[in-house]
This record gives sequence, C-alpha cells and structure tokens, in this order.
Amino acid sequence: MKKVIPVILATNISDFKEKINLLASFSSEIQIDIADGEFVNNKTIMLEEIKELPEDKLYEAHLMVKNPLEYLEECARLNIKRIVIHSEISEELVGIVEKIKERGFEIILALNPETNIVNVDLYAKDLDGVLLLSVEPGFGGQKFITKVLDKAKKLREKYPDMLIEIDGGVNKENIEQVFSSGVNVACIGSGILKAKDPEEEWEKLNEIKDKK
Repeated sequence: MKKVIPVILATNISDFKEKINLLASFSSEIQIDIADGEFVNNKTIMLEEIKELPEDKLYEAHLMVKNPLEYLEECARLNIKRIVIHSEISEELVGIVEKIKERGFEIILALNPETNIVNVDLYAKDLDGVLLLSVEPGFGGQKFITKVLDKAKKLREKYPDMLIEIDGGVNKENIEQVFSSGVNVACIGSGILKAKDPEEEWEKLNEIKDKK
C-alpha cells in the first residue's frame, strides 16, 4: 500500500476552509496539522475553531502539541479517526498511547528528524503506524532532510509490516526515493498546495508513486 496524503497547516480559519474544501474535492484522505505554539514555535488554528469537516473523508490529526489528550474530544466531534502524537512530548507516553487507544482512535507515533527509531520499540504493539518527520515540525515549505530515509529503511527492516509515513519537504523530485526507502504514505503540504494546480500536482505525485 502506497499513498499520497495532502496536508493542511493553517494559521487562520478562512485559510483552513479554503484549503480543506480544495483538498476534499480530489483526495479521500487528509492530514490536519495542529500546533500549540509550545511544542513547536508556531501556532495553527485549533480544532475547536473548525465547525465541521467535509463528510466521507478519512482525517488524520497531526498533533504537534504538548498535551494531546486535551484534543481528543474535538477529534471525536470532528470524526477524526487517526491521531499522530510525538514521541518527544512526555516520559508518560505509554499511558498517553493507552488512553488514546481506549477512545477508539488509531494512533501513529511521530519522530522528529533527530529522534532515534529505538523510541518506537516501547510502543510498537499498540501503534497503528509511525510518522517520520523529514523537516523540523511546525512550519511548512522546508527542505527535505535526506538522512531521514535511512531511518525509514531501518524501521522497515525491523518492522516489515508496520505502516510508515513520512512528512515534510516531499515533492516530485524526491518522492521516488521516499517510497523506495520502505515508506507507505507520503504526507505532502506545500508540495501540493503551492502548485499552480494542486489537483494536477497530486495526480502527478500519484503517477510517480504508481510506477514504483
């Protein structure tokens, strides 16, 4: 299974509405980035600002926040099925993972570019996947950090059946490398939304993916 999932990082609700309606017109899965201004040096819109989301889509909330448990009610209200939390947030991560699973969400553990994949071992049995950050979290439009592909290869060797996502700086120039490293899902924000025709760009990215 290989997928290209568009990503929204918005700092105001009007920008979010414009982007979500555009992406929902052609993609069945969308990742929504939420940053609290504490875990990362940027603050996005908050989930409570979103009144509703287009129906019949699979949403993934990438919570770049210190306290992800505070966001579960809003995720449930918006029918978000999958939650991404960061391995760097707390020493109490085991309990946090358990509480998210108890609420019926799928859970993906995100690793910052410098975080070792050994962090996955403690939680692997409870995870639905791992997301590797290939830029520093919090801001869009950054340059892809190539060495993260080595982490993807090692993770794939260690966990042959694990869902592996990668997020940050992915575009037409490097997406072949991304999928060749063992990644299942490429999460792409600026690489799609900043294109002249985002839908056409998404289709081109999928064409490259399907050739692998």
